[in-house]
Amino acid sequence: QPLMRNGNDRYIGQAIPMKGIDLLLKAAVSVPREIDFELKIYANLDKEPAYASELHALADGDARIRFCGTFPNGDMGRILSSIDMLVVPSIWYDFPLVIPSAFATRTPVIATDLPGMNEMVEDGTSGFLFHRGDWKQLAGLIERVASNPETARAMSSTLPTVKSDRQ
Repeated sequence: QPLMRNGNDRYIGQAIPMKGIDLLLKAAVSVPREIDFELKIYANLDKEPAYASELHALADGDARIRFCGTFPNGDMGRILSSIDMLVVPSIWYDFPLVIPSAFATRTPVIATDLPGMNEMVEDGTSGFLFHRGDWKQLAGLIERVASNPETARAMSSTLPTVKSDRQ
C-alpha cells in the first residue's frame, strides 16, 4: 500500500501476510542505495507480532524505510496528497478502498495485477501493475518511478474521476 514527491512512497493498510508488505519490503531494500526514495508503512504492527518482527527484519535498517503506525481515517486525504505514488502489494484478490481514495487525491498506484485491483489501475496510465508475489518486478517499478519522478506527476493528470457521496 510505491513514487516520489520528495521521494515518497506509501503503504497504507493492515499488517497481515495477505497484504504483501513483506514483498514490498523485499522490493524496497533491493533497490540500489543510491536511488533516492522514502517508503512509509502505515499499519498497526501490534496485531501480528511475529509478522511485525519479520517486517522489521526485512527492512534491515534501510534508512529509506519508516514504520509510521496508524493515523485517524479523517487524515487519509492529507496523507495521500503528500505522496507521489501508493503501493498496494496484496497477494490475495482484493478490492481495496484505498485505491479510489488515492485517485481522489490525484495519487497514482502501483498494485498487484489481480482482479479488483487491476480493474481500477490501468497499467501505465493510472499507475503500474505487477505480477502477484513478484517482488523483483515491484522493485523495478519502484526504481523506475524513483529515478524519474516526472512519471508519477504525469500519471496524476490522467487519473480517473472518483465520485464521492457529495456528487
